[in-house]
Amino acid sequence: MEISLQKLEKSEFLEALSNQNKILDQKTDISEVQNALNQCQQDMSERFLEFQEEIKGIILQNMNENVEILDKKANLCDVQLLLKEKADLNTIQALVSTKVSAQEVEDLRIKSEKAYKECENKLNSKHFEQIIKLLQGQIEQMQKDLLQKGNIKDFCAILDTKTSINDVNNALQQIHKELEKKAFQDDVNTCFMNQNLLNSQYSAENMLIKLAWKSGELKIGQFVPWENEISNYFVENFSLEREKTTINVLNGGFYQIYLAFFAKKKPTIQILINGEPIMSAVNTSSYVLHHSSGKLKDIKHTNGNVTGLTLIDFLNLPNKCKISVTFSGENSLENLGFITLKKI
Repeated sequence: MEISLQKLEKSEFLEALSNQNKILDQKTDISEVQNALNQCQQDMSERFLEFQEEIKGIILQNMNENVEILDKKANLCDVQLLLKEKADLNTIQALVSTKVSAQEVEDLRIKSEKAYKECENKLNSKHFEQIIKLLQGQIEQMQKDLLQKGNIKDFCAILDTKTSINDVNNALQQIHKELEKKAFQDDVNTCFMNQNLLNSQYSAENMLIKLAWKSGELKIGQFVPWENEISNYFVENFSLEREKTTINVLNGGFYQIYLAFFAKKKPTIQILINGEPIMSAVNTSSYVLHHSSGKLKDIKHTNGNVTGLTLIDFLNLPNKCKISVTFSGENSLENLGFITLKKI
């Protein structure tokens, strides 16, 4: 046997070796295979545990449902107790034997109808007798009433006492004469209108307030307290504050003011509207200046302060204003004053 040996060239050997290395490189490493197997085993273990827990949950749920179903079922003892309370066949047959038959019920019904008809006939006869008695009683009562009525002679006597037609006519004529003396409706209406006009004029003349100061004492700031309310015919419009130094005027418009103060030594008076002075009555040694319109000479009297510092003027007041007066002069308990506000 001849063996022919061929010698490989170096280049072919290197190429074959390179191919073998490439094939080996493409093969998986044993460590990677081991890791893959470990990972697969771990995943299978986790999945098995999850599957085990899921099966446990299903089994537990089924057990709970079975327990609920069993709870709804009756207990054996309860069933036996209920069955003992039920009637048995012998008891039922004994009770049925004691009941009446259908024929007996029919006989009782016929007897009941017969008795009902007899009672109804008896009641009808009794009712008829009651009606007869009632009518007899009414007839007797009517006869009694007729006996109590008067006869024709009595009626004639009564008619003779009544007023005749002539008497009625005379009375009507007398009434007409009296009515002619009375005032007509137009005259009455005219009188009412005139009276209402007078009342409105009187009310307008009396829309005023009169206040007096008699104590001689002053409040802080030399304000005059009006302690005495002489009259207030317009309480809806005029009012005094608690300290009585301020007069509240609700409605604005034209007003006439009267002011007078009596003191041994003539003072200086100032009128304020809402805290702001609007006019002053100023005293000199022997004369009183009245709103720069003239001079009045003051003469002493033996009876004391007969004359005083006076002021009469007109104001155009705003709505909801406050009027106050200050007194500057000799303090004395004999000092007096008054103020009048009149709406025009």
